[in-house]
Amino acid sequence: MAILMVAGGFGIIIIVCVYTFKYSPSTYRSFILRLGWIDLKACNVRKHLLIVCLMYPFVFHPEAACKSLRILHVFFVFATMYGN
Repeated sequence: MAILMVAGGFGIIIIVCVYTFKYSPSTYRSFILRLGWIDLKACNVRKHLLIVCLMYPFVFHPEAACKSLRILHVFFVFATMYGN
Protein backbone atom coordinates (compact mmCIF):
# COMPACT_ATOMS: atom_id res chain seq x y z
CA MET A 1 0.00 0.00 0.00
CA ALA A 2 2.86 2.37 0.79
CA ILE A 3 4.41 1.64 -2.61
CA LEU A 4 1.15 2.59 -4.32
CA MET A 5 0.98 5.77 -2.24
CA VAL A 6 4.49 6.84 -3.25
CA ALA A 7 4.02 5.89 -6.91
CA GLY A 8 0.63 7.60 -7.10
CA GLY A 9 1.91 10.76 -5.46
CA PHE A 10 4.93 10.86 -7.77
CA GLY A 11 2.69 10.39 -10.85
CA ILE A 12 0.33 13.14 -9.78
CA ILE A 13 3.24 15.51 -9.14
CA ILE A 14 4.56 14.84 -12.66
CA ILE A 15 1.12 15.55 -14.15
CA VAL A 16 0.79 18.79 -12.20
CA CYS A 17 4.27 19.93 -13.27
CA VAL A 18 3.68 19.08 -16.94
CA TYR A 19 0.33 20.87 -17.07
CA THR A 20 1.72 23.86 -15.17
CA PHE A 21 4.75 24.49 -17.37
CA LYS A 22 4.04 22.92 -20.78
CA TYR A 23 0.44 23.90 -21.54
CA SER A 24 -0.94 27.36 -22.16
CA PRO A 25 -3.73 28.63 -19.89
CA SER A 26 -7.10 27.14 -20.77
CA THR A 27 -10.18 25.72 -19.12
CA TYR A 28 -8.95 22.18 -19.71
CA ARG A 29 -5.59 22.95 -18.07
CA SER A 30 -7.27 24.54 -15.05
CA PHE A 31 -9.53 21.51 -14.65
CA ILE A 32 -6.63 19.03 -14.80
CA LEU A 33 -4.53 21.09 -12.36
CA ARG A 34 -7.38 21.42 -9.88
CA LEU A 35 -8.18 17.73 -10.08
CA GLY A 36 -4.47 16.86 -9.74
CA TRP A 37 -4.08 18.90 -6.56
CA ILE A 38 -7.25 17.42 -5.07
CA ASP A 39 -6.05 13.91 -5.92
CA LEU A 40 -2.63 14.60 -4.42
CA LYS A 41 -4.19 15.79 -1.16
CA ALA A 42 -6.59 12.86 -1.19
CA CYS A 43 -3.74 10.41 -1.79
CA ASN A 44 -1.82 11.80 1.17
CA VAL A 45 -4.80 11.64 3.53
CA ARG A 46 -6.59 8.50 2.38
CA LYS A 47 -3.63 6.19 1.99
CA HIS A 48 -2.15 7.01 5.40
CA LEU A 49 -5.52 6.46 7.03
CA LEU A 50 -6.00 3.20 5.14
CA ILE A 51 -2.59 1.89 6.20
CA VAL A 52 -3.28 2.71 9.86
CA CYS A 53 -6.75 1.14 9.71
CA LEU A 54 -5.34 -2.02 8.12
CA MET A 55 -2.55 -2.31 10.71
CA TYR A 56 -4.75 -1.54 13.72
CA PRO A 57 -8.31 -2.35 12.68
CA PHE A 58 -10.10 -1.67 15.97
CA VAL A 59 -7.38 -0.07 18.10
CA PHE A 60 -7.28 3.46 16.64
CA HIS A 61 -7.54 5.21 20.04
CA PRO A 62 -7.47 8.96 19.32
CA GLU A 63 -11.18 9.40 18.61
CA ALA A 64 -10.92 13.02 17.46
CA ALA A 65 -8.16 12.15 15.00
CA CYS A 66 -10.16 9.21 13.66
CA LYS A 67 -13.27 11.31 13.12
CA SER A 68 -11.41 14.23 11.55
CA LEU A 69 -9.46 11.96 9.21
CA ARG A 70 -12.69 10.23 8.15
CA ILE A 71 -14.30 13.62 7.45
CA LEU A 72 -11.28 14.63 5.34
CA HIS A 73 -11.44 11.30 3.54
CA VAL A 74 -15.11 11.78 2.68
CA PHE A 75 -14.47 15.39 1.59
CA PHE A 76 -11.70 14.38 -0.80
CA VAL A 77 -13.71 11.47 -2.20
CA PHE A 78 -16.62 13.78 -2.96
CA ALA A 79 -14.33 16.52 -4.31
CA THR A 80 -12.72 14.03 -6.70
CA MET A 81 -16.06 12.53 -7.66
CA TYR A 82 -17.80 15.85 -8.36
CA GLY A 83 -14.69 17.40 -9.87
CA ASN A 84 -15.11 15.12 -12.87
